[in-house]
Amino acid sequence: MAKVWSNNLVDSKTGELLYKYEKRGVERINEYGYLFKSNANKATTYSFISLPEELSDSDLGKVYRLKNSIEKNSNMLRIRKSKGYYPMQRDDFEKIWGLKKRRTNGLLNKLINLGVIAKITIEVEFDVRVQFYMNPLYFHNGSRINPTLYNIFSEQLRPYFPQWVVDEFERELDKN
Repeated sequence: MAKVWSNNLVDSKTGELLYKYEKRGVERINEYGYLFKSNANKATTYSFISLPEELSDSDLGKVYRLKNSIEKNSNMLRIRKSKGYYPMQRDDFEKIWGLKKRRTNGLLNKLINLGVIAKITIEVEFDVRVQFYMNPLYFHNGSRINPTLYNIFSEQLRPYFPQWVVDEFERELDKN
């Protein structure tokens, strides 16, 4: 059975009911068990798509650690710092994985070469910025793949999409 929350807005001078608001909620526990939902910001994996076999079990664990760093809807890897979220840089991977610089660079390059992660360089005026994106085939945070994400991983995504979707994305990218 669902719970109902009710709020009333009453004029303090006249006592007149100005507005009544009711909201139905879901019971957190019922005969089916406990509704265990930490938050809506989560990365999805697909049972029919596995990470590349070239990755060791240790490497797979390190990739799995990145799932909480995927930004919703863009799949950019980001890190929380004192004043918000920022794109992850190579030293952030070192901290998350607990590896030295040389091993981090080796694993990151391996993931880029296998198409698990993409490294994008963006030039803004006189500054060059690097951003890393997770391939949505392996971990995806959001409900849709936008044209930018498709453009980054188009070679890997094409075999999994119907032809009309590929054509639609290609048409969209040709406009830009």
